[in-house]
Amino acid sequence: MSQRVDVSTLLALQHNKENIRNFCILAHVDHGKTTLSDSLVSSNGIISSKLAGKLRFLDSTEEEQKRGITMHSSAIALYYHFEEKGEAGADATNGSNLDYLINLVDSPGHIDFSSDVSTAARLCDGALIVVDALEGVCTQTHAVIYKALKERMRPCLVLNKIDRLVSELRLTPAEAFHHLRRIIENVNALAFTLVNSEYIKANELKGVTMEDANIPDDDPMVAEWTFAPEKGNVQFASAFDGWGFGLMKFINTWHKKLGLNKGVLRKYLFDDYSLNLETKKITKIDHADAQKQPMFATLVLEPIWKVYETLMVERDLLGTVEYAKSELGIHLEKREINARDPRSTLQSIMRRWLPLADSILRMVIRNMPNPVEAQRLRVQTLMESHYLSLDEDSESIGEQKLEKIKKAIESCDTSPEAPLVVFVSKMMPVRVAELSKRDVEMLQTMRTARAAEAAAAAAAGEESSDETAVVPPPPPLAPDQEVFLALGRIFSGTLKRDSPVHIVGHKHDPFAFAALSQDNNRPDVYTNEAIPTALQGSITRVPDLHTDKLGCYLLLGPSIAAADTVPAGNIVGIVGLEDYILKTATISDTWLCPPLKAITFQSKPMLKVAVEPENTMHLRALEMGLQALNQFDPVVEIGVDSSGQRTMTCLGELHLDQCVKTLVDKFAKCALKVSEPLVSFREGVVLDDVTFPTTPTAIAHPAFATIPPPLIAGSAVAALQAAVQAYSTPAELQAAAENFQTQHLPPLTSTAPPTDASLASKLPPPWCDLPGIARARQGYVRYTVEAKNVAVTIQAIPVPLTAMNHLEQDVTGFAALDESLSHAYLTQREPVHAETTVREFLQRHKTTDKTWAAFQQELTNKLSERPGYADTALSTVTQRLIALGPRFCPTNLLAFHPQVTMEIVDNPVGAGPLMHEPMHGVCFQINKIEVVAALAEHIVGTEDFAQLLSSSAASSPSAGVAGVVNGSAAGVVTSIHTGQLISETKESMRLALLSGASRLIEPIFACNLQCGQSQLGNLYAVLSRRRGTVYQEDIIEGTNLFVLSAYLPVANSFHFAQELLKKTSGSGTAPQLSFSHWEAMASDPFWRPRTEEELEEFGEEYLDEHNQARSCIHSVRKRKGLAVDEQVVVSAEKQRTLKR
Repeated sequence: MSQRVDVSTLLALQHNKENIRNFCILAHVDHGKTTLSDSLVSSNGIISSKLAGKLRFLDSTEEEQKRGITMHSSAIALYYHFEEKGEAGADATNGSNLDYLINLVDSPGHIDFSSDVSTAARLCDGALIVVDALEGVCTQTHAVIYKALKERMRPCLVLNKIDRLVSELRLTPAEAFHHLRRIIENVNALAFTLVNSEYIKANELKGVTMEDANIPDDDPMVAEWTFAPEKGNVQFASAFDGWGFGLMKFINTWHKKLGLNKGVLRKYLFDDYSLNLETKKITKIDHADAQKQPMFATLVLEPIWKVYETLMVERDLLGTVEYAKSELGIHLEKREINARDPRSTLQSIMRRWLPLADSILRMVIRNMPNPVEAQRLRVQTLMESHYLSLDEDSESIGEQKLEKIKKAIESCDTSPEAPLVVFVSKMMPVRVAELSKRDVEMLQTMRTARAAEAAAAAAAGEESSDETAVVPPPPPLAPDQEVFLALGRIFSGTLKRDSPVHIVGHKHDPFAFAALSQDNNRPDVYTNEAIPTALQGSITRVPDLHTDKLGCYLLLGPSIAAADTVPAGNIVGIVGLEDYILKTATISDTWLCPPLKAITFQSKPMLKVAVEPENTMHLRALEMGLQALNQFDPVVEIGVDSSGQRTMTCLGELHLDQCVKTLVDKFAKCALKVSEPLVSFREGVVLDDVTFPTTPTAIAHPAFATIPPPLIAGSAVAALQAAVQAYSTPAELQAAAENFQTQHLPPLTSTAPPTDASLASKLPPPWCDLPGIARARQGYVRYTVEAKNVAVTIQAIPVPLTAMNHLEQDVTGFAALDESLSHAYLTQREPVHAETTVREFLQRHKTTDKTWAAFQQELTNKLSERPGYADTALSTVTQRLIALGPRFCPTNLLAFHPQVTMEIVDNPVGAGPLMHEPMHGVCFQINKIEVVAALAEHIVGTEDFAQLLSSSAASSPSAGVAGVVNGSAAGVVTSIHTGQLISETKESMRLALLSGASRLIEPIFACNLQCGQSQLGNLYAVLSRRRGTVYQEDIIEGTNLFVLSAYLPVANSFHFAQELLKKTSGSGTAPQLSFSHWEAMASDPFWRPRTEEELEEFGEEYLDEHNQARSCIHSVRKRKGLAVDEQVVVSAEKQRTLKR
């Protein structure tokens, strides 16, 4: 067993940043990450080498040990003494004997815990990608490679479970060689595809156009992401048996035995070349000659195969021990030879011959960068683009200081003058017993101060006159009590216990303050003593409540060790920030530090449940527990719905089970009631069932004339000239409104009579009873406000799928853009040039690299991709775009007159008419605004109104614009009542959607699983019952395992894993489910059988029994307490008891 390393040695190595390696292990679930990490941990004497692969040391929670999978990322600091063993080549290190600090982070592989993969990747500079030699590249392999590429990490590859090729597949060494080479080729193909995609995206953002858009072969990124054993960035291993090797191990061995040149062996060993041991000549293999074997098979795999076959197949224990002694030079002690357990004897031989930890750590040191080299490359991904282009010679003092911060991060500066920059990726709980005594005192002081502040605030609210009341101190921290430790990476400066610390929020923008005016160009403005008032909402200074502000700790897996100072380039745990950081944050000693980029996650939570305590006395404990869970889990979402019940949204069923267990056992510590999953739906309209007028004459009434020209430029006169249909009196307007429905609205269908004015014949209760439903037809609604002085026509148009995807991708930048536009329209109450507004906004906030013109053009292209859209008003809607939203569903558009307040946007699209779920992919278009003449004159003034009258009469007589009587009538209300307009518009937008081809939009999971050939039919049956569709099916070469990719509705995914394992007799693996997209249900929720044939086929109760969309609507409305069409009395003739 290796000798255990002292903590003081690790703390001393933290100050030599050239000899630090920060890397994390990334892989698909069950590919052997934690088993591999056990061997690395055993190299420091922390655990026995015999327990490596069985103990799973970094899976420190009971649930992880029970389920056998990693659920949370964990970090550990290791020591490694590197000795140069004569490996020739470019990958050899400069020094011959060096001590290294290895910061290892183990990450989960299950997709339900993929958020911890993102937090681990931000902390590290290198990625050790593990691939199962039997299963090959899987779905999470694709995801982790993409994450490593986005975080600009240096990759290395480990092909694990090589022993399965001989023990399970029974491949020959030559067959195993070709199998391993195919896996490496697949990984390289995947990596090149992702690298090329990122290269093309980067050029598009820069506006660079090239004849060949693909990445050049000599680009450094191509070489970095090309895996080849001869380069030294590929290892072959069996983590369970504790052995692994790279090519250099056998190159050195055969160089000594045969005297072959190392360079020649490096070039040809892992290729289709054979070696004649007698003549020592290397020749190209002719595949027609079956006698010749690849060099890798004969020189590398055959000795390994010999050990496994003689010991595990032939059970020749003594023969194997003799072979190991004579051929491999391995001398086993008697206690290591176990006839009852041949596997332990095999592991003893292989661990001595090919030690795994030594092989992996040598590869890490040679191929992965130290923090200085890594941060020089990673700064492009850590900081926003506008902070990277600053000039240190600028006249602005603020820009000079920002540039110095960027250079300090880039060089991993540890000097005393360097600014402190730390990124906290997650908050993790630790026991108080693990903390030092002075940190426990510090936390106790902070809790006493918070209790005093809370008591003072409560006394002020209750108007208490007892000013001398003594606040009792909180109870002392118990050893088993848990506090939060901030897990972070120091990118610049040195973190000390008394460092002045600012918590930088993600919305903090020091660049905006530095560029506001010349008054900010004074040195005294940029001191750390006082935060500018303009920035106080986005940054927090940690108060001086104790002599020590922070507790710094070295991470040692399940335990921690206190440290006084931690320099840049290291991973650190920080105690004392749980009241200031929710999930992630940037920490600095200066308020001028910009926030580092937020972490992006692979999946977003979709599985929502309602939680409540079994005993109402524990309600406060539940609230506190939910807050702690929200702080602990990077991706879980906690909230309160409209009915007041507390909800928790998770990634999947396994993630939900873990969150509930953590809540019950650790945070809330009380029994809970958990509801059935509450699936989030959306409401929209479909494309195929909706028709649009393509010309102004398609529908005679002026309400359906061509949409007004762009309303984003010009004065109020120009806007009203294009949008207003003026009536002289309210009576005229009311008469037009009464005749509008029966005379001018198109019928519901082409076969329905125009006089069928009621939509109730199509809609069942409760929708047929909605007020104003008679005004709606095929997505059109026209309404008048109560004052009878304004009428508005609204149209609901479906947005194509390509445009919806485009909007969802740009949600981050354009959610802020929507807020800017909303503020402009609300405050100025006049037409605002949208292009100018957006350009100014982007220049000030730098939220996206795209310009407004580029966004307009891209969205227009996406809208026009669907045939038939080019001649409709939707193709030009981007020129009149006023709003996107809401924030959580950015696929809805609004184009309307700027005089209408922006408040009408949020509510209607946030709650649709079917079941009060958000709308999705709907463009609401204000086709016409009709105003009484006196009101129009009041808005624009007498002189401008006269110009409007003449222009309106001259420009559009053919469109049906009536003449306007100039003058005011008695009793005319000369102002628009905002409340009336908001209320009517909200309801009319819902009615417009309801009268069109409305559909229920449901979330869809992407499902990836494996199954044996014999149970493939049962797997398809399970998917079919759950409305799943398989879109890809492949077989793993050399096995009878099939890999399937399918789409599965979220509503039908619950308990899918249990049913799959039961129906396939355990042959089907646990599915990997992740959110893929939104999809409209095929069934019309309002379709009913009407003809005799339909009634005979479906029956009268079709809606309740067979219509999936209507069934979902009914259950959601019932849960929300909305009106449902449900018979309370089933049989009215006589009383009877129904079966439960």
